[in-house]
Amino acid sequence: PAQRAVLEPNPHWKGRKGPSRIEIIPITDPASLLNRFKAGDVDLIQVASSDVGTVLDSAELKASARLLPTTKVIYLLLQPAAYPPLGDVRVRRALAMALDRKRLAEDLVRGEAHAAGRILPSGLAPDKPLLPSFDVAAARALLTQAGYPGGKGLPPLEFGFNEANRLNPIVDFVPTSLKAIGIKVRTRPFGLSFMDEIQRKRLPMALSGWGAPYPDPQAVLSVLLRSDSATNYSGYASSAYDAADAKAQASGSLLDYEAAETIAAHDVPILPLYSQPKVWLVSKRLNGIALSTYGSPDFANSP
Repeated sequence: PAQRAVLEPNPHWKGRKGPSRIEIIPITDPASLLNRFKAGDVDLIQVASSDVGTVLDSAELKASARLLPTTKVIYLLLQPAAYPPLGDVRVRRALAMALDRKRLAEDLVRGEAHAAGRILPSGLAPDKPLLPSFDVAAARALLTQAGYPGGKGLPPLEFGFNEANRLNPIVDFVPTSLKAIGIKVRTRPFGLSFMDEIQRKRLPMALSGWGAPYPDPQAVLSVLLRSDSATNYSGYASSAYDAADAKAQASGSLLDYEAAETIAAHDVPILPLYSQPKVWLVSKRLNGIALSTYGSPDFANSP
């Protein structure tokens, strides 16, 4: 495997001069990444979400931290094709009501996480309570209406996640929360096959995330939820949503996008949990480094 990539300036470049040399070192283990920064071996890292709390709790590390608004939302992907009861909107809404997203974001994930009240992440839209709010009694009532009183009749719900997230508090938070409404959850870590399982719609529920590559609601809503989108891994198909989304894309109106989002938030094809700012650690040697709006190093505009 590659141990490093070395970037040097293009001598024919006529624009502003950037750094004279950049070394990129692939480090896949979050703990090793943080330790290499603390040891002074590397000058710039993006902090893994599992380590954000640790960084912000350390006065020394926090002094080197840069927080940027995020266009990424962390969510539970629901796949009715792998678990037919999820085809009932009442079951999906019950799941949403059983999860105290505020407690998850503020007490468990920490690191400036922002509890999801809607599908769009905090970097793309202001707070608005479009998703079902936390209400265990209402969740139980919905399960009863759907024919599953106390969760009876529901098979165990498999919860898949990348093994790199094994220590993520969500892995314990979700099963514990759903147990309170009678739903038994079986956790299952995956290695390299995780994305393949998602694409084949074989996972009843999966811990997932999506970051908009540009600042537009379309980059989240249309990409994840339109029935004809190649990345609609939930299998969500709503003619009402598709029509509202098409109208929003044609007009570009934020109000039209919110109307489409409201339809999807009611149907809960995916269950947003929180958004979290990107956190970078920058050594004193790189004080002048510029970071783009999306948190990527902007070497072209750095000294």
